[in-house]
Amino acid sequence: FDVMTAEKMWKTVKIRAYFPVETDGLGISERVVNDFDIQGADITSNPVDSADWVKQIMDSYQPLQILEDLWIVPEWSKPMDDTATNIILTPGLAFGTGDHPTTRLCMKFLAKSTPFPLQGRRVLDMGTGSGVLSILAAVKGAEEVVGVDVDPVSVSAARRNTELNHV
Repeated sequence: FDVMTAEKMWKTVKIRAYFPVETDGLGISERVVNDFDIQGADITSNPVDSADWVKQIMDSYQPLQILEDLWIVPEWSKPMDDTATNIILTPGLAFGTGDHPTTRLCMKFLAKSTPFPLQGRRVLDMGTGSGVLSILAAVKGAEEVVGVDVDPVSVSAARRNTELNHV
């Protein structure tokens, strides 16, 4: 196995990081460059206007159809099809709003529940994020569902979303 250096792989590597105002972002960046012996690094620091990132995400989020009879619906929207399975979410910073292909793939698998029907089964959702997969498993009849995450934002989001879906 030949380990390639960034210089061999790419002409330019750009890393963008966002730090709270009270954090020494420039100092952290310099330590990373030194600790990883990154050659030729050009470190700059630019302030970014504060924004309500969660609100911006919420404003851009619309109901998302996963299958003909399966939708992810933001809590402030009306379901597009009242006869479909509608998973109600408060989209925000937690992973699992249905936009990512792996989330969609897992949802399609759980929704079709073949060749493994969920009735009576136990489901573990590691890295639950928004809880969308746990919620779907519960809605589709899993006997016990456990969602686990190390991110406190995800844990809060998953709890909120399970409440919205009465599971």
